[in-house]
Amino acid sequence: MWKQLLAISLSFFFWVGGFTNLVANNSHLNQVLAATVSPEIEQAVDNFLTEIPRGFYGVKDVNEIERLVEKENAQLIDVREPLEYARGHILNAVNIPLRDLAKKQDKIATDKPVILYCSVGYRTAIGLATLHLLGYDNVLGYPPSVQGWKAAGKSLNR
Repeated sequence: MWKQLLAISLSFFFWVGGFTNLVANNSHLNQVLAATVSPEIEQAVDNFLTEIPRGFYGVKDVNEIERLVEKENAQLIDVREPLEYARGHILNAVNIPLRDLAKKQDKIATDKPVILYCSVGYRTAIGLATLHLLGYDNVLGYPPSVQGWKAAGKSLNR
């Protein structure tokens, strides 16, 4: 069920990109703006979205990360580029750049929680969606990422 939500999210993401191009080109704009969604579909989407559990796919703060690492041996994956990782990363995090996630699935745990992070959260969200679409149901994201880690007074390792 939750994988369908990710598919909807990605569809929306790509739709927004297409819509942006449409507006920039100003072609068929009136047709798009005039489109409506049937009440049945709107109700089905609303029902689906209201059933999503609080905190779905997310780690709320550094304390939760530390708890998951200590108690559940969670794997931390830094999805930034190697140069960014070398400048400082969360202790014990492995570096698998976003562009390599699908190719390096053998490096991603399937038997314990996996927490993704990046600089400010954008690549985390893309990585999270990617891994869920690939069938991982043990992956969480830490949207505040490195910026949130530093804001919480935590240091980075080199």
